[in-house]
Amino acid sequence: MAVALVGTAVVGVLVGPVAAGTGVVCAVTFRRALRRAADRRWRGRQRAGAEEIIAALATELEAGRRPDEALRAAVDDAASEAGRPCEPGASGEPVAPGHGRRSAAGRGGRMHDPLALRIALARRTDPAVALAACEASTLRQLAAAWRVSQHAGIPLAPLANRLAAVVRAERERDGEVATALAGPRASGRLVASLPVAGIALGVLLGVSPLTVLLGTRAGALCLVVGLALDLAGLAWINRLTEVADNRDAGMRDRKEAAYSQPPQGPSR
Repeated sequence: MAVALVGTAVVGVLVGPVAAGTGVVCAVTFRRALRRAADRRWRGRQRAGAEEIIAALATELEAGRRPDEALRAAVDDAASEAGRPCEPGASGEPVAPGHGRRSAAGRGGRMHDPLALRIALARRTDPAVALAACEASTLRQLAAAWRVSQHAGIPLAPLANRLAAVVRAERERDGEVATALAGPRASGRLVASLPVAGIALGVLLGVSPLTVLLGTRAGALCLVVGLALDLAGLAWINRLTEVADNRDAGMRDRKEAAYSQPPQGPSR
């Protein structure tokens, strides 16, 4: 933070406060865009790992293995694909389950759910507790089904099969949602690049727009207003796409919660 403040002050002295402020705003906006993209990639990897675990668990249970052995085999297969932690902690040690619920650029470290589950199961942690500490909502729903199976004596295989079925259906829906949101996100990137392209075109034509924008009060006012409107448009587009993503995630969580409940018998 101190280095950023010193750099901003130096830029302000060299090229003026307007240019320094514009550069800071653009840098912060770019950093936030990278963070959102990293968050989307992280959630996608966590969801893919959870889907692989549930599908393998259902297959192992159908083969007649005990639930704890089936879960361990499914987790080992998924963890071998996940590799090493994406963001190790400050000490370089892996992070236990439950410590990964932080933003992609947050403090501390994060670990993919399959790797965290493998560590937890190796430590003889209760499978339901380990599953409930995962980031992926699908695995937390599996934890609820696991507890229902333990306390009510219901076989876990039917619950795992139902959850695996809804996960496969939601994977197809996620692809459709991602395709639908690709257009608005591309429009947002295009809107963000138009002012820069206009300034570059003016420089190529010899109009010297930077001299007007940074050297006159009217130009500085136009720069500030234009930058504010551009950022407002980007924020609006990002808000629309985030609402659509969150709504789809909420529908997915409710459906998975319904499928993780045991089937009800006929009422008397």
